[in-house]
Amino acid sequence: IILNKIFNTYQLFNKKVYRNIFLLALLLIGIFDQTSSDFIPQYSKITKEVQQDKKFFATIQKMQSVNAQIYQMPYFPFPENGKIHKLSDYELFKPYLWTQTLKWSYGVMKGRRNDRWHQALGGISNTINHHFIMILINSGFNGICIDRFGYKDCATLVEKKLTKLLSIKPLKSKNNRYLFYNIAPFEKVYRNNFYKNRNCIYLYHFGDTITHENNWYFKFGWSHGEPTHRWSIGNKSIIQFIPYPLKNETQYTLSIDIKMTIGLQRVIVSINNKKMEELNILNVDTINISFSGNILNKNDINYITFDLPDAKQPGTVDKRVLAIAFGEMRIRQK
Repeated sequence: IILNKIFNTYQLFNKKVYRNIFLLALLLIGIFDQTSSDFIPQYSKITKEVQQDKKFFATIQKMQSVNAQIYQMPYFPFPENGKIHKLSDYELFKPYLWTQTLKWSYGVMKGRRNDRWHQALGGISNTINHHFIMILINSGFNGICIDRFGYKDCATLVEKKLTKLLSIKPLKSKNNRYLFYNIAPFEKVYRNNFYKNRNCIYLYHFGDTITHENNWYFKFGWSHGEPTHRWSIGNKSIIQFIPYPLKNETQYTLSIDIKMTIGLQRVIVSINNKKMEELNILNVDTINISFSGNILNKNDINYITFDLPDAKQPGTVDKRVLAIAFGEMRIRQK
């Protein structure tokens, strides 16, 4: 209609035949532009990938008992998150299509309690250690399935750490996209050598890093985790952990990175109610405390307490009573 008005207004293509030829040419150009061979799905490639996926996940199912639980990495929010590197929304549902007796971890509605648990566990999966494996085992997981597409380095570092930690090589899909570690055989080993109690979620392996994202360690007096830190709330904040392997006569160093403070803060640090250090902190600082393993409780929960008498409101719309912003913490053997 628009083109017809233009033709009539400017007296273009007065003869109807020329006008029709022009419109036909325009139509053919449009069809050619919208029907390129690039729009045709690569059916042979897709078929090959589907067959490889089907065979890989069927192999995992044969290795596991009925109703075995498989933890999927990386953590991917559901629904509608957007791409993480080369991994798109809902791709982690693929294992559901090719297995009938297994339970997969992906698909928990984001924002709910179980999703927050998965999100926190996803945080420590960046630093693979015995604690991570113990949490999975204690939570009932029998295996770990990794989609390389969700990692910038195609999960090279994760594969290296897990292979070294478990001393086994992963099962790999033919296209090398997926990795699978069977951790079911390690359940007895981990429970016998580390901790048999449900409190194993607080396990801490000396030398590992506790970050502001590891919710389970923050027992009392802490705000929610922020992108780089976690604020203390009120005049007392407590971190809880179960150390392993503990050597009572060994000397250890506790290092705590403080990202910022609300003005000058007096900080009194105690371990299991034994005062270790009293210091004044302003802005960024690192607390280093030496202590003997004798003050720690073996196979039981230990507490690091921060008494913060100078905690105060920051003087903004934030009404919380704050003192220090916790970044990360680690305990090393001297």
